[in-house]
Amino acid sequence: MMRLRIRPSIRAVPWALGAFCLVLLCACSSSAPQPGGYPRYPGSDTAADPAPPPAAPPVRDPDSGTDGMGIRVPSPAGDTQGIRFQIIYVVHGDAGYTYYDRNGDRHLADTEAVAQAVEVARGAPGAEVFIFHQKPTPFLWFFRGSDGVMRHYRKGKLVRTVPYDRSTREDDLGAEAALYLKYSAYPVPGICPPRTDSGLAMIDTFDTSLAAAAPGGRRGPVRFFIYFGHEIPVTGGIPYSRSRPDMAFSVASFARGLERFGGPACPHAKPFSLIVLSACHGGTPAATRAIAPYASYLLASPGELHLSYLDTRAFARLARENPIPFETAHAEAWGRTIALESFARLRENTVTAITLSLYDTDKAAAYLEARKEAWRIEPPAGKRGAKPAGPPAPDVYHDCSENPSFGSGGAEAGVTVYYHAPLFGADQAKVFHSGWECPAVTPRRLGSAE
Repeated sequence: MMRLRIRPSIRAVPWALGAFCLVLLCACSSSAPQPGGYPRYPGSDTAADPAPPPAAPPVRDPDSGTDGMGIRVPSPAGDTQGIRFQIIYVVHGDAGYTYYDRNGDRHLADTEAVAQAVEVARGAPGAEVFIFHQKPTPFLWFFRGSDGVMRHYRKGKLVRTVPYDRSTREDDLGAEAALYLKYSAYPVPGICPPRTDSGLAMIDTFDTSLAAAAPGGRRGPVRFFIYFGHEIPVTGGIPYSRSRPDMAFSVASFARGLERFGGPACPHAKPFSLIVLSACHGGTPAATRAIAPYASYLLASPGELHLSYLDTRAFARLARENPIPFETAHAEAWGRTIALESFARLRENTVTAITLSLYDTDKAAAYLEARKEAWRIEPPAGKRGAKPAGPPAPDVYHDCSENPSFGSGGAEAGVTVYYHAPLFGADQAKVFHSGWECPAVTPRRLGSAE
């Protein structure tokens, strides 16, 4: 009798193991990034991304490099000819990004931002595009998986999809930059380019074949950086990522991330031609000053965006037009195009105030430096011997022109402002905006010796 009871249980073991393996396989396949896993961007006629071509069998080749799993990385030879632009997207999705439009339809802002980036990547045959989606992926529905997914495109085709982890105490885009430097066809050298006879490094003018560095400049394509997310804190004391509330993120760490991607902030050259910051209150004096060393132009919103992200789809069309050579004036024109198209879309869908600003960073930084006492917030005094605190986190902003001695901003400060007053409220009759918003912090809020 004992044998009769034991034998069925032994026979059931292989079936149990098989069932467990099947569940494990399904969970892994469902948590892996799917090629068509992102929806169409609203207003887009482009379908979701098609599946990549079948991969070649794994080949270990130390000369070409591997992706960390023994899989051969495509050699740059023949794969990068004609790449004149690099576009880097970082989309933060580790927070609340759900919203509802006027019709009551539900939207996921971060996945729609990724869909927008995919559309640009597929429509720009002369560009290499990196898309980083900072969103945790669950494993077996209960366990923590990867922290994000990288999608890498070259000349309109998906090259690879790589899950990755953000395993640092501070989110300075270190994990994303490491992947960029690993897979980029033209990683940025960690040195400043030499000056030309005119004293400037012509990093925005490149040889059409990219076979050699431009005169006095860096080898490689013209670079753009786009960030989608919530308002970036002035300091790192505010939780930013839902799954990592202890991970610090601030304007300063964002600026360090730009250096990781683009190289050092050289006194005579900037690593990016244009940075697009699609987040609430991205156009503050502190953010402008921090980003200015890394970009010739910055497009940002000084006010609220309410998850109505900027529309960067024009990058694909502008890259196809392929200006040769690419000058600084082209970066400004690209910024104006994206600002105008974003402004038009926001006016159709938004009843609150709309403010977009395109900053000539050199002029803007000089203007802010001359008036820093009118906008800079000093940290609280704190107790003797205590660790210095950062500036308080503001929750109310106003036009910086309301601050004494700040001035009118605008064109005088190298800022092109796109402003539309709200349909209701105290600012309904407002017709002018300086292009910056400053935190409205009361003296009591600044703190005291206590």
